[in-house]
Amino acid sequence: MQIDRFPIEGPLLLTPRLFADNRGYFLESWNQNGFAEALGVPVAQAPVFHQDNQSRSCRGVLRCLWVPVGFAHGILTLCDSAEVLYKASGFWSKTCERALHWADPSLAIAWPLAAGDVFT
Repeated sequence: MQIDRFPIEGPLLLTPRLFADNRGYFLESWNQNGFAEALGVPVAQAPVFHQDNQSRSCRGVLRCLWVPVGFAHGILTLCDSAEVLYKASGFWSKTCERALHWADPSLAIAWPLAAGDVFT
């Protein structure tokens, strides 16, 4: 698993190793040991995830995804399609759900949106 960090502390981009041949491909979408190693903590101290999620979006779809507690999150698909696999540290609960409007001016995010884009 390749693990890349962002300029802000917390979120990580986890890219699984893909093993492909003429039959198709295999990938290990999650490895707790590799994750703990990337965080520099023993496996027993690494966050435990309770849910695996996958999202497939077409070009121009703005969608949410999970990042560490305390971070807002969103993804805008700029290519023809994109698949995002992500982990959740707890089970979804409507009573715990919160929202932040993607176009809130205080966020100062210059989303490269086009006419006809879809917001979910």
